[in-house]
Formats: sequence, C-alpha cells, structure tokens
Amino acid sequence: MNVILDKEIFKDLYIIYIGKKKIINQNNKEIDCIHFKVNLIEGTIFKANESMNVFVSNDENRIPIYVEAEILVGAIRVYSKSIKGTKVPIKYLN
Repeated sequence: MNVILDKEIFKDLYIIYIGKKKIINQNNKEIDCIHFKVNLIEGTIFKANESMNVFVSNDENRIPIYVEAEILVGAIRVYSKSIKGTKVPIKYLN
C-alpha cells in the first residue's frame, strides 16, 4: 500500500495479518482482538525496518485497543482508555 505523510509518498508499505489474540485492557477487561503488524516509516521517532503491533477489536467496530512499537529511545505502548459511540457495544469476554 502507498501512504502519503507530510506531503511525501511512501510506497510499498505493508500490513501483515498475524492472527487473533485476547487483550486485557487498562480496566482489566478482556477483549477479543485481531493482530496486525504494520511497517513504520523511518523518521525522528521510529527506527528503520521496524514494525508496529496493532490490535483492533474483533467486532464490527474494529477499534484500536492496543498498539506497541519500538522507538529510538525505547518503546511505546498505547491502550484505549475509553470507548464511546460505537456501532455496536464492545463485547468484553469477562
């Protein structure tokens, strides 16, 4: 896929389907997710040839629940704190 970022075209970026995984969110609730790896664009934050793990809800909403990536000075891990106004209610497994 091609991506335009900051008026620059980046060609042949990829998204790889990894599988399904259950993620426990910040409220200790389990959500069924789809796991993808997305390659990152080298710049001021991300290293070259690195990828980001993205977990989206495995329902009609497809909301990003958890994202993690290596950066130049460590790693970032991001959880969705609250979710409102979805097509269908979020299905928690516990």
